Amino acid sequence: MNKRRVNVPLRYIIFILVFVCVGLMVASVVSPSFANAVTGAGYRVLAPIQNTLNRAGNSLTSTFSEIGSMSSLREENATLSARVEELEEENRLLYQSLYELDSLRELYGLSEDYHQFEMVGARIIQRSNGNWYHEFVINKGSDDGIYLGSNVIADGALVGRVTYVGPNYSRVLSIIDDSSNVGGVSRENGSYCVVRGDLALYQEGHLRIDHIRGDAVIEDGDLIVTSNTSNVYFPGIAIGYASGVEMSANNLTQTGWLTPIADISDLENVLVIVTPNTLDAISASGDGALEDPSTDPEAGMETSAETETPGESEPAPDEGGED
Repeated sequence: MNKRRVNVPLRYIIFILVFVCVGLMVASVVSPSFANAVTGAGYRVLAPIQNTLNRAGNSLTSTFSEIGSMSSLREENATLSARVEELEEENRLLYQSLYELDSLRELYGLSEDYHQFEMVGARIIQRSNGNWYHEFVINKGSDDGIYLGSNVIADGALVGRVTYVGPNYSRVLSIIDDSSNVGGVSRENGSYCVVRGDLALYQEGHLRIDHIRGDAVIEDGDLIVTSNTSNVYFPGIAIGYASGVEMSANNLTQTGWLTPIADISDLENVLVIVTPNTLDAISASGDGALEDPSTDPEAGMETSAETETPGESEPAPDEGGED
């Protein structure tokens, strides 16, 4: 059986509600106690609903506030992270600058031992392949007064000589290279020798000294410096300390070992003597002596070979001579 649906016109509903409201207003005027009873009943009915709505509203407000705070915290965290990265980079650059400054101060402090020479500081910008850096390129050249044959020192001792010069760069052949020969003399005993480069031997921290006269005296711990008979190196520059000098098989000369003062494998900055060497034939060999077009400074240094320049020949290896 289908239930009959009753449709009440909207105007009747409105009329009834208006009538009820007017009646309640009249009753509240006529009888205040009745109004209080109605109000209390309304509060009892509406209070739970209102409390529920208030809690829901507070919860939504707290949720939206937390979402806003999280978004703000994310933005602040991103800003702080970027600032931390900037400060870390600034700190790294500062430490690097201080390290380089200390290194240069140390170099120039050591240069006081050679106050008679004019020097320029230079930074190593390229090294030969391998572990011992028997050749390297520095960031100073002829524009800074460096000439072919300029002596190079570090740690207060000789490390090599310039074998190629460009306007703003130079190539240095170190004393550990197999082709290097330096005339030396014992500062303590005045006995002459030749310090020979030896890459294989340098792996043990030594170089070879030979051409020591049979009656000469070089004792363990003697400081070997460049001799005053060299036409390539200024005299009196420290090279290293002698050890193990003994008679050769021919019973005419002696040989031994030398421990270089400068650590060739750990160089970053060097000092280059730019005082003209009047004994150096290279520095007075005329126009074009500073550039060798057969040498490509950009080529890999492992396979490059420096040749002796005409006029750079050294005396026979008698006392103080260099091969």
